[in-house]
Amino acid sequence: MDKYEKLGKIGEGSYGVVFKCRNRDTNAIVAIKRFVESEDDPLIKKIALREIRMLKQLKHTNLVNLLEVFRRKRKLHLVFEYCDRTVLNELDNNPRGVKDSVTKKLIYQTLQAVSFCHQHNCIHRDVKPENILITKDGQVKLCDLGCQNFNPHHFYLQDGLSLSVDTEDKKKNIQLRGKRNNAGKAEQRNNQCLTVPSSL
Repeated sequence: MDKYEKLGKIGEGSYGVVFKCRNRDTNAIVAIKRFVESEDDPLIKKIALREIRMLKQLKHTNLVNLLEVFRRKRKLHLVFEYCDRTVLNELDNNPRGVKDSVTKKLIYQTLQAVSFCHQHNCIHRDVKPENILITKDGQVKLCDLGCQNFNPHHFYLQDGLSLSVDTEDKKKNIQLRGKRNNAGKAEQRNNQCLTVPSSL
């Protein structure tokens, strides 16, 4: 942590605190997520390692970029590119509603990120305004991939559709997406994530 100067706290969640920091060597501004419990906690370790694995494997312009990972006092620290604000900030700053042109851009970029995750058999499971970051240039960066998971089961349906089911946390997260036909061409019929009670 000596490499970074802490400038202030950005946010806080169930498992970690995020700080705005400055790299002392390069003067670059970054966001550092410090997990609140040590890596000896099995739940924290599972969430942290899952987020690190996801971010290393999934590279997209609308997914937040992981720059570095380090340990200090047995606590994991994740260093991310810094984003100025979130969609939640936009909503708070515009009580009468965000402009349609801005809304369309934010939704489109968010769907690009979610679609990319789905194409790689991943479901984010926690897309919400505070997890949709916005850079100073207006680019969306979807973050907090600790709840994301690879789909362990795949079922092929008729008409070139593929169904993926994950039963973790007493829910069934169902992903419906297109598959390649015999000619090798992708038919993207649908790309959406549904959450239904596990009793169904």
